[in-house]
Amino acid sequence: MKALLLLATVVALTSCMESPSTTAGGGDDHGNAVTATILVVDSTGTPVTGAQVVVRGSSWHPGEPIDTTGPAPTAAHLVTDAFGFCRIGSLRKGQYLVRAGDVSAAGSVKLDSCSSDTLVVGLYATGAVAGSLGGVPEGTEVLAQGLDSKGTTDSAGRFALSGIPAGSLNLLARAFRGGTQIEGVAVHPRLVSELENVDVDSTAWSLHSPVIQLRSFPLPPAFQTPPDVYSGAINVVVMAPILGDGLEVSVDGEPWMSTDGHLGLGASACIRARSKRAPGLYSEISTACYTIE
Repeated sequence: MKALLLLATVVALTSCMESPSTTAGGGDDHGNAVTATILVVDSTGTPVTGAQVVVRGSSWHPGEPIDTTGPAPTAAHLVTDAFGFCRIGSLRKGQYLVRAGDVSAAGSVKLDSCSSDTLVVGLYATGAVAGSLGGVPEGTEVLAQGLDSKGTTDSAGRFALSGIPAGSLNLLARAFRGGTQIEGVAVHPRLVSELENVDVDSTAWSLHSPVIQLRSFPLPPAFQTPPDVYSGAINVVVMAPILGDGLEVSVDGEPWMSTDGHLGLGASACIRARSKRAPGLYSEISTACYTIE
C-alpha cells in the first residue's frame, strides 16, 4: 500500500452522526477540510451499523489490524451509527486513508481537503494468507500480485498477509537474488489459507508445490472478570481461547500492548482485547467496561 503524505496532521476525534442529514465534507477560507462524512455499506449497499472506522495519515503495515490508529492526534477511531454514518472534523489540509471493517470484511478510501461529498466505504469479504517458506533469507518480500498488500518473512521464513479479498491470487516471493511465484492460492472469507511444506531453492528459486490448509482466524479473547461495578481496585483476567496465541490489550484507547492476561485496574476503564497468532494474524476485538467506585 502506497504511503500517504501527511501535511500538518491534526485530526480531532468527534462523535458519530446523529442522523444521515449531517453535512458532508467541505473547506474553510484557508483551504482546510472542516468536516468529512463517511458512510459504510456492505457488498449489497446496505449501511453497516457499528462498523469500526479509522482515519490515519499513514498507511498500515502488512498484517496490522484495521483498528490500529497510531498515536493521537494523527488519527481518529470512530464507530458508525444506526444509519451507517460517522463524521470527522478539524482535518487540516493533507491526505488521509480511511479504513473500515474487521478481519472478515474491510474497505478503504482516500480522503483529502478536496473531498466534498459523502465518502462511501464499501466492505468486501476478506481472508488471509499465511505460512512459511523454507530456504529463503530473512526479509524476503511476499506480495499478493495485483494488490497493495505485501509482507516479509521472519527468521523462520514465516509471513502473513491479511485483509485479502476472497478469490484466487498469485503470490510472489522475492529477495535481492531472485524470486519465485506461487500460483492459484485460494482465499476464503474469514479463513486463513496456510501454505505448508513450501521449500524454495534460493539458488535457482525453484519451487516445490505447496500444500495449502484452511485454518480459522484466532478467536476473540474472553474476559474472565465480568464487566460490572466494583468497589476498589480489581484484577481483570482476560484469556486467549487457543493455547499458543498471544494476547494484546488497549485500555481507554491507549496503544496496544502485550499482556499475560492479568491487568490491575484502579479506576474505571474500558478494555479492548484481541488475540494474536504469529506472525501477524489478529482476532476480532472483545471489549469490556468496568466501573470502580
